[in-house]
Amino acid sequence: MRFIGNILWLLLGGFEAAIGYFSGSLALAITIVGIPVALQTFKLGLLCLWPFGARVESTDSPIGCIRIPLNILWMVFGGLWAWLMHILFGLLLAITIIGLPFAKQHFKMAGLVLAPFGKDVILKFCYPSASFYSMASDRIAHEKRVVELMIRLYCRHHHSPHSLCPECLSLLQYAHRRLDRCRFGPSKGTCRKCPVHCYSPSMAHRMRDVMRWSGPRMLIHHPLIAIQHLIQEHFVNNRK
Repeated sequence: MRFIGNILWLLLGGFEAAIGYFSGSLALAITIVGIPVALQTFKLGLLCLWPFGARVESTDSPIGCIRIPLNILWMVFGGLWAWLMHILFGLLLAITIIGLPFAKQHFKMAGLVLAPFGKDVILKFCYPSASFYSMASDRIAHEKRVVELMIRLYCRHHHSPHSLCPECLSLLQYAHRRLDRCRFGPSKGTCRKCPVHCYSPSMAHRMRDVMRWSGPRMLIHHPLIAIQHLIQEHFVNNRK
């Protein structure tokens, strides 16, 4: 039923709404300074694209207590109006009785759109196709590529503009060795949500610095890989 509900949702306006969120995310990302907000609108687009079966969860975000002022700014500059819109559509659909399943999705959207910082969207397909989950058939190779691009991006702006400095090269080699020995093998998800912490404390600290700086900027320098990685993180990591 979730699959049918999502198809009906897309046909009855969900697809256009998701495109609107994704377009806003792209426009914000281009400004560089708007990248943190672009990530939030991207999450909203994902939820709007496939809401039935999805859930919204709080995360251990690196922004920590900053999420409170960020969410307040979000509300002031449009979040509250978007929340009211989803609440209104939810109430209108609920009145029809037959529209209750769709009303629940709008209320779910309202909960996220009011304060998205510090929350994550967990999506799930009812009938996952092999072709979708094989978009990164060799997950290890995909993770290696993403890590290398992030480290090179970080090093280019902080250490050496032409080639990897010895410190960043050692970090890249260490990350690749960890991936080669990953216990989950080709079926692994993204490293950010891995339940096993296989890095040493010092290397983990260095990698966190790289990810915090390079992560948002990947949308600018390597948008296709960044979007693929985000989709894999939200869909593939949470397959049941």
